[in-house]
Amino acid sequence: MNQPGLWWSDGEAYQAALQKSGKLLKEYVQKNHIENLFQGIAEKIVDDENWDEVAESLARKIFCLSRCIAEISRIIVD
Repeated sequence: MNQPGLWWSDGEAYQAALQKSGKLLKEYVQKNHIENLFQGIAEKIVDDENWDEVAESLARKIFCLSRCIAEISRIIVD
């Protein structure tokens, strides 16, 4: 899941999601808010509980994506 040019390639957002840490995710977004993907997010999500929810949701999406990639890889190999 570590591919250059993709949002999770940095590692910080990926680790924040895996740890379901809203605090780490908020720090990452605030530090990188200039990028189009994160533009305006830090201003819209103000409560720490909301950041935790975003981190948990991101973790679920990463898990689903990794399962899909594994399944595609299995199909290609078979």
